Amino acid sequence: MKLLRCVLVLLFLAATPVLAQRAPAWKAHLSQIEWLKVTSLGYPVVSSLGRLTALDPETGNMLWQNDRLGTLRYDQVDDIWGTQYLRINYGTEGGDLSFPMIALVDVVTGLVLFDSQKEKLGVLGSYGLARSGKFLVLGVEPGKFSAKLFMYDMKTGKELWANTEIFKGGQGKGGLMGKVAGAVQGVLNMQSLTSDPVEVDDEHIIITHPNYVIKLKVSDGSVVWRTKIEESSNARLVFVDSQPGVVFVGAEMESESMMSSGSGPPPKTYSTNYYAFNLNTGQPAWKAPVRNSNERLNYVIPTEKGLLILPGFSTNQQKSNLNLIDYATGSTLWGTKGKGVKADGEVVDVLPTAQGLVISSSATAFNQNKGDNFFLNILNTDDGTLRFAKSVKVKGRLVGTEVVPKGILYTTTHEVNILDPATGTNVLATSIESGGPNRLGKILPFPTASKDNKLYVFATREGIVKELDKATGQVRNLNSTKLELGGKELPKSLDAFDEGVVVCSDQNVMMVGYDGLLKFTNYFNPPKQSGFMRALALAEAIKGAYITAVLVSASVTYAGIASSSDDAATKQAGSAASAFAGGMAAYSLAYTGKALADFNRRFKATTATDDYLVVLSEVAPRDFRLLQVEKRTGKTLTTLDLGKDRDPQYTLDFIDHRIYWQSGNSEISCFKL
Repeated sequence: MKLLRCVLVLLFLAATPVLAQRAPAWKAHLSQIEWLKVTSLGYPVVSSLGRLTALDPETGNMLWQNDRLGTLRYDQVDDIWGTQYLRINYGTEGGDLSFPMIALVDVVTGLVLFDSQKEKLGVLGSYGLARSGKFLVLGVEPGKFSAKLFMYDMKTGKELWANTEIFKGGQGKGGLMGKVAGAVQGVLNMQSLTSDPVEVDDEHIIITHPNYVIKLKVSDGSVVWRTKIEESSNARLVFVDSQPGVVFVGAEMESESMMSSGSGPPPKTYSTNYYAFNLNTGQPAWKAPVRNSNERLNYVIPTEKGLLILPGFSTNQQKSNLNLIDYATGSTLWGTKGKGVKADGEVVDVLPTAQGLVISSSATAFNQNKGDNFFLNILNTDDGTLRFAKSVKVKGRLVGTEVVPKGILYTTTHEVNILDPATGTNVLATSIESGGPNRLGKILPFPTASKDNKLYVFATREGIVKELDKATGQVRNLNSTKLELGGKELPKSLDAFDEGVVVCSDQNVMMVGYDGLLKFTNYFNPPKQSGFMRALALAEAIKGAYITAVLVSASVTYAGIASSSDDAATKQAGSAASAFAGGMAAYSLAYTGKALADFNRRFKATTATDDYLVVLSEVAPRDFRLLQVEKRTGKTLTTLDLGKDRDPQYTLDFIDHRIYWQSGNSEISCFKL
């Protein structure tokens, strides 16, 4: 599901022919630049001398500037994903009870939608509502013990209403001190809403508080109904097309274990309740909630016959109970007396296929990076049976599946094979093993490439490019001589061109022809010091989010995006995510006007294959150049002069193909590739 094609950036110290230089597309001048970042919508945001400035990525012209927020660190400015707003975390207030002070700023216009200091509020949560074009803020006044709910218009920043009564009541007993203690605990329990609000129609939203599920009118914030639930720390709202008058809620409860863990704090234990409420009245639709003791809220998937529950672990278990809840009665339908069907370990990945729901599980809770702890099985969601009595042991997390004539072709973070759904055995006697590089502390899936119904994989240990015929299941080696990537690197991208298969890592690029001949290979030594690799990782993360997080959150767009894309990874992600959507968008993207156009353009760009690399080269002592290198040939197309800075400061945008370089204390240069 997370399989991506990404642009390769190489850093090296090597003599390189100097070609005609490409001039910057533009330069921007600001006083004493402290840092620069690119937002998810592609806007450069710069901090300088206590000012926050947004630039037009096309021209470098200033879009807006804000000097009221003070000097900010890089990590104090973040996108609110799925919206056009930046969350500016500029301090805390409140004495013993410390609440975040934030501002919400429209990255396109600079409009300050909300400012804690102006409103004299600490912010516990903020949420974009795309359908109505509004923004919901949960806040608390420093020194007081009651939260307020505010609604703002996205376009104007105007406050539309405030609800000061919704969280009052039930706060403490036993005189003044008891009431104060209860009030403090009540605020501590409201660090935010326990799930994102959902717009159920044009006029209403549903929110989950630790103790309540609440339906509100969007227009004035009045409560339509409020239904009490057992105190929870995490919740999920689920809607199903076939059950239009019901909202299903999964709510996870957290508590401290009675068992001591030595000198440290007691371990946490978890249980999860599942509820069904009438959407119009809030009355329970079941006689009692379904309680899963010692299990966490995990996958909740609508199916034709009921709500599929694939729980997470509360403690270090070896089995998990998969179950189906009847929509009408709340009865659990699978296993002896409805106690569920046991799977090997906790389900960590799920992908739908025509053969059934492929589930990947880990037998060791909270330790999902050990390759020998993972298993595959196929779940029949009609009758609650697992295809194989003994799950297939695999290495790594499940990344993608594809139904092929020989069975189910699966890719994990460590291997490729074909699962025979009739026998539960692998078609390939030996899996094709590889691995992926680390990015921001996460192991990425190792890359594959497809062409003419063939799958290409670089087997790291063997140093061989493998060709897997999807139709026959036959594997052949493209090259006979072992290929080794310099610096002991792992590949991060493969591309299958007409000329051959290109293997790339951070410092390597090579092509192997389909005749097995090595067309070219280059390894480039990196400079001793550079902040470029973190910039690379952040840029990759933004691009990856467009294919993963967007598909997961914006269920309304699944079918259109997946069907219109030519990218296999996007199709896989779209089909997998749509299985969990339940037909009704539980969350949408809160973009309007120019921001919506920016998002649509950038999402479309992620489905295209990049045919070049960007390389940082020291062509002579203290003479650094950025090179644009063609993947098909390994040849340098253009060179960009970056001066003599051994550790230049960069920000990359792999979606719009721009490189931003801090070319001086007061200057930013943008190169368009």
